[in-house]
Amino acid sequence: MHLIPFILAALILSLAQPLLATELATNFTKDYTGSEGVVSFNHQTHADQLKDCAFCHNNLKSFGGIVDEEFGHKFCRACHMTHENIPTDCKSCHKRK
Repeated sequence: MHLIPFILAALILSLAQPLLATELATNFTKDYTGSEGVVSFNHQTHADQLKDCAFCHNNLKSFGGIVDEEFGHKFCRACHMTHENIPTDCKSCHKRK
């Protein structure tokens, strides 16, 4: 009888764990340093905006799975150019330290 709250708590935590892991896996910022400064990429912002993981991740695969200057300029910039209210000028992404 005294174990029921602990069993329920364990069950709830085990069911919630995949949701928490997904949130933690997508909520990060990565800095890429290039010749024109640092580009900070917030994954959650892009995931929330696009809502289609495959759109970026499949394109990244076509570039060899590496986020570099070529990927940033050919894919990321092209995407920014096709959406409204998204920065497109160089200094919006590239920050000098």
